[in-house]
Amino acid sequence: MSDTSIIPGFDNLSDQQKLELLDSILQQSPGGQAGPSPELNSGLGGDAVDMFQRGALQGVGGLLSLADEFTGYGASGAKYFQDQADQQLETLSPQGQEALGKEVFTRDENGNLVVGEGMNPRTVAMLIAQGGGTLAPSLIGGGGAGLLARATGAGRFAGAASTAGFGVTGGGMAQGMAGEEARNAVMQLPDEKLYQSQSFLDLWQSDFYDPSLSEKDNVDRVRAELADEAASQVMRDPELAAVNFGSNLVMGKVFDGLFSGVMGKSRLLNMGIGGATEAGEEFVQEGASALKVNEALRDIDPSTTDDNVLPQALTLSLIHI
Repeated sequence: MSDTSIIPGFDNLSDQQKLELLDSILQQSPGGQAGPSPELNSGLGGDAVDMFQRGALQGVGGLLSLADEFTGYGASGAKYFQDQADQQLETLSPQGQEALGKEVFTRDENGNLVVGEGMNPRTVAMLIAQGGGTLAPSLIGGGGAGLLARATGAGRFAGAASTAGFGVTGGGMAQGMAGEEARNAVMQLPDEKLYQSQSFLDLWQSDFYDPSLSEKDNVDRVRAELADEAASQVMRDPELAAVNFGSNLVMGKVFDGLFSGVMGKSRLLNMGIGGATEAGEEFVQEGASALKVNEALRDIDPSTTDDNVLPQALTLSLIHI
């Protein structure tokens, strides 16, 4: 930023005028110039497209995060897809941004489960679009595995390949997304709670502390390390993996039956079977993920409760019916 001591008359300006002048200097300085604001959507249609894309991008990002956790490859791809997913929120209409901030199910001051302000057509429609986007990579994974089996002369195993493809893709996405949820929760943890954490103090007082860095940089470094540890704990949790991969394998079998016409003789019946199965699978999967994320957070913030588990599970179940 420019040295204000060489700006003629700066000291004679009012506080408001000083702020406006400094802001103008910052906007014109190299690296400080703000880019054009993104064009916002005009209605629900555009918001639904953005939310569908967000769901798909989050799913792929989660899958790459899981790959990076176990192989050491995929971090840059995961970050790219997660950044792209976050950018979808920047173009939501003002009504869409407001709707997305409302909870479908929540708890009142007494801890009772209640229907929230998010139980409205716009919020539910946007969440359904996001859920559809998350489902898309699993369908592509399952369909691609089935097509590969047929192309290689193993047509009789196409159904099993589709089921496995859906299960592995969907389970991997769910496991990775749960880990990213834990990471984000630690990164957003208020400073006062972070400083009271025994995990924070242990790292702060260890060789991990770098005296060549400022205190702020060390705080950021410790926070990031704790966030990585929480994400790793969730992604490597065997119980959560059993739920995520197992439930997606069941879902893959159901979808394979629906697409092959085995389970239902009418489109309406097929839609009902698929919706009911998906809703049940999401309830179990989201509930288990929320529990494991909370478990990882409690290592850092012991005040973390499980009050969010049932509302989140019900919300994900509802939007996948």
